[in-house]
Amino acid sequence: MQMQTGRRIVHGFTKTVTEGDHSLFCALTWNPQPLHANKPLAEAQGHDGVLVNGMYTLSLTLGASVYDLTMQGLVANLSIDEVSYSKPVKIGDTLSFETEIEQCRRSNSRPGQSIVSFRHFCLNQDGHLVMSCRRSTLMKGVERESRPVECLVNSFDHAFEI
Repeated sequence: MQMQTGRRIVHGFTKTVTEGDHSLFCALTWNPQPLHANKPLAEAQGHDGVLVNGMYTLSLTLGASVYDLTMQGLVANLSIDEVSYSKPVKIGDTLSFETEIEQCRRSNSRPGQSIVSFRHFCLNQDGHLVMSCRRSTLMKGVERESRPVECLVNSFDHAFEI
């Protein structure tokens, strides 16, 4: 598996947030926050309707990257940090997902494995950034070559409308 630093991946699907999906997520995670379920209360707080749970948005964003990045090589997630919400997500929004490979290096303590850091982005149907985060992973090497993830260096600039 080749991880090129600076490479941007546009993940190949979108997800329209439904009320059913969102309600199920909140129920499964025991999150009773009224802003996620009570439309009159959310509107009284100045919102256009209920706010989609930020953890749902984060989970969708990370899940969208699995097929393109970690399906075959993930050993462990090491950290998820720098989570930032730029705009609220609402029921009916259609989200798309992108990832930039930030850093890749061989593990000092785990021979044949690499530490790969990603910057994940979630955008709404208008192309506005709604959420971003950084994730560090431990990745195994390419099995057929018995070596760690190959780390390459490249630069990439991309701007989002916030």
